[in-house]
Amino acid sequence: MSKAQRLAYRDGYANHAMLFTGVDMTRNGTVGKFIVESSNGGAAPSSHAMTTNWFREHVLYAVVDRHLLSPNVVASLSVKPVVLPEWDAMAKGASCSHCMHAHDGPHPRLDEAGGNSGKTSR
Repeated sequence: MSKAQRLAYRDGYANHAMLFTGVDMTRNGTVGKFIVESSNGGAAPSSHAMTTNWFREHVLYAVVDRHLLSPNVVASLSVKPVVLPEWDAMAKGASCSHCMHAHDGPHPRLDEAGGNSGKTSR
């Protein structure tokens, strides 16, 4: 499935953050891969190489310092944002893998059923 299809069918969602610590440029000046540090859900951080193809296919959000953006992207920031409906996969950021909603604590339905590990989904 494509990235768009995974999002439309709720098969893709943001579930953790990674820190970009470097970039590997190709000889022609394009990005070959990114060096990222992943949080690994509480384990010790580890560094990985992420190809640009993997980035395009799997990254949903990126926070970038404004001074690093192209003039076209900076200009687009002045456009009135589109407010997404609550049920949209991109509306809430990191979401629960069980129901695709953001929770501040343990999953309420799993907690009631006794199946919650105590982990938060954010």
